[in-house]
Amino acid sequence: MIHEHPLNDRSVIVRLPFVALLMVMLNLVLSTHAAAELRPFEDVTDTVGLKGMVGYHSAWGDFNNDGWVDLHEYKHVWRNDGGTFTLIVTLEGIGVWGDYDNDDYLDII
Repeated sequence: MIHEHPLNDRSVIVRLPFVALLMVMLNLVLSTHAAAELRPFEDVTDTVGLKGMVGYHSAWGDFNNDGWVDLHEYKHVWRNDGGTFTLIVTLEGIGVWGDYDNDDYLDII
């Protein structure tokens, strides 16, 4: 009589990754929940230079291609200077990001 190794059973092989995935997901949920309890939300809007930001009709895009994502918020365009923002223009109307002239820089349309 030949005895097969338990890992040769395909049902065990399928169950092992599934159980491992469940364990990773459970750990992620628990650690995220614990981190949220330890570090409450801190409003840094004013600290990063976005004082007066309304917050609706917002879109992110890198208009100057410097690697920092800039913010177009309603009638304002804020340049990201590496973690702080500078208001660079207040628009007369609202617009959206788009490369209107095909120069690889975002425009407000």
